[in-house]
Amino acid sequence: MDKDNYNYIDKDLPDPLIDGDLLENGEEEAGDVAEEAASPPQSWLQRWPAILAILCIISIVLAYSIRYITASSFKFLKESQDLAGEPLIQEVRQAVVEINNHTLGFSQQNTRGTGFNIDATGMIITNRHIVLGADVLVVKSQNQGIYYATEWLEHPVVDLAIIPLKLKSDDMPFLQIEQRLPFIGEKVYIIGNPLGFVDIAVSGLVRSYGTVAGTDGSRILVMKIESEIHPGSSGSPVIDQDGHVLAVIFAQIPAQADVPTYGLAIPIGEATLLLEKIGYSAGDGGTSGGADGSTDQQ
Repeated sequence: MDKDNYNYIDKDLPDPLIDGDLLENGEEEAGDVAEEAASPPQSWLQRWPAILAILCIISIVLAYSIRYITASSFKFLKESQDLAGEPLIQEVRQAVVEINNHTLGFSQQNTRGTGFNIDATGMIITNRHIVLGADVLVVKSQNQGIYYATEWLEHPVVDLAIIPLKLKSDDMPFLQIEQRLPFIGEKVYIIGNPLGFVDIAVSGLVRSYGTVAGTDGSRILVMKIESEIHPGSSGSPVIDQDGHVLAVIFAQIPAQADVPTYGLAIPIGEATLLLEKIGYSAGDGGTSGGADGSTDQQ
C-alpha cells in the first residue's frame, strides 16, 4: 500500500461536533431549581422586561435556525431523491436502521441516530454516543419492523457500539464489511437519518486522514469526508461503489465561510474488537457468531 496515496496529515483534526453537542438538553440543574425556589417571588410587571428579552432572543434564534435547516435540507433531500433510483442505494437502504435511545425515570430523555446491520440475524453497528446512557434502545428497520434491545457492547476507546439483535429468523438485510482505507478523492455514499428524515442518501469525497483523541488519550485514525452531514447522521455507513462498508460516520466539522461541511468517519476495522468479543468474524456476513444480546421483536 502506497502511504502517499492516503495523504496522512501530521496535525490533529479540529474538535468535531457529534450529535450530542448539537442537541438541546431540556433538563434543569437541581441547584438552579432550588435557587429559584428560595428566591422571593417577583411580580409579573417586574419580570416582564426579562421575559420580553428572552422571547426576542428565542425568535431570532428560531428564525435563523429554520432558515439554515431549510436551505440545507433542500440540498441533501434533492441529492437523496436523485440517488433513490440507483440499485446500489436501494439495496443498501434496506440494511440501514434508525436507533432511538430511551432513558427511563424522571428525565426520560430520548435521542436518535443511525445504525446499520452486518448480519442476517441482526448485528447493528452504530456510535457509542448514540447508545450512551440508554435504558432501552429501539431499533427501527423500514422493512423489517421494530426491535427492542437492552444489551449492547461499547468500544472502550473509539466512538463505536454494537447491538446484537440475535433474531430467530435469518432474513434481515445486511451489508458486507471491507477493511480497506479508501484513497483520497474516492467517491463514497452515506445513508442515514439526518434532521428527522429517514433513509437519506448523499454522496461524498474522501479528502484526507487525520486523528482525534480516544477516550484513553490515544490518537485514533479517522477519515475526513466532504459531504452533507447533519445531526442524526451519526452511525451512518460509509459505502464504496461496490456497496461495502468502509467506515462509520461519528461527527462533523461544520461549514465555515467558503469551507464546506465535512463528516468524520471511523474506519470499519475498529469495530473488529467488539465483534471478536462476541465470537463474530467480520467476514461471516450471513452467519451469526454467537451474539448473546437481549432483544425483543415487535
